Amino acid sequence: MKSYRVRQSHFTEKKAWISIEASDEQEAIEKARRLQWEDFEQRESVDQTQWKVDNPEDSIGLFEKFLSLFTGKYS
Repeated sequence: MKSYRVRQSHFTEKKAWISIEASDEQEAIEKARRLQWEDFEQRESVDQTQWKVDNPEDSIGLFEKFLSLFTGKYS
């Protein structure tokens, strides 16, 4: 039986856009900060869980990768 190293990554991201009339960038940011999520014109969110078995080659060091360029293998 083999042993595997399994990695779980969980990503959560929320982005929203709105057009705001302002005299400068700082004022635009200040106005946007006072808004609620629902007030934005465009919204998207991602909530994703990813499971992956790590490849042993992913865990080799920089020196070993560099050495493999010349030898074709790593130890």
